[in-house]
Amino acid sequence: KNNTRYRMTPKMRENAKKIKQNSDEIRFLCRNKIKTTRELFSYKKLVQDELKKQMKARNTLRRKRQKEEKAEIRQKLCDEILDLSDKIKYLKQEVVYCEKIEEQSQEIKNDIKELQKKDEEQNKTRRKGEIAK
Repeated sequence: KNNTRYRMTPKMRENAKKIKQNSDEIRFLCRNKIKTTRELFSYKKLVQDELKKQMKARNTLRRKRQKEEKAEIRQKLCDEILDLSDKIKYLKQEVVYCEKIEEQSQEIKNDIKELQKKDEEQNKTRRKGEIAK
């Protein structure tokens, strides 16, 4: 009875979008059993190769469809093209996930390096302070 709807602020929508993206990426990693960046790179390469193959097959079917005169054969070719388009869309999304995860992992590595440098600098200043005493 007392279901009141609250409007989400832009910041809330942005955070919800980030949470969904992170969730999708985690599902992607779990679904494909990817644990290391090396596995991620090899999976991405595999998917890109499959994507090229599917796109080439779709283009071949499109050319056949243009040359075909019989309506029922053209319709079969259209159905095959649509099936391939769905596969291509899925493969492209997989590549996008790979690229986003690569980018995030690189950012994390850079952040870790910066933190290590700051920590080393702090240790050096502490040592200098101890030596001066």
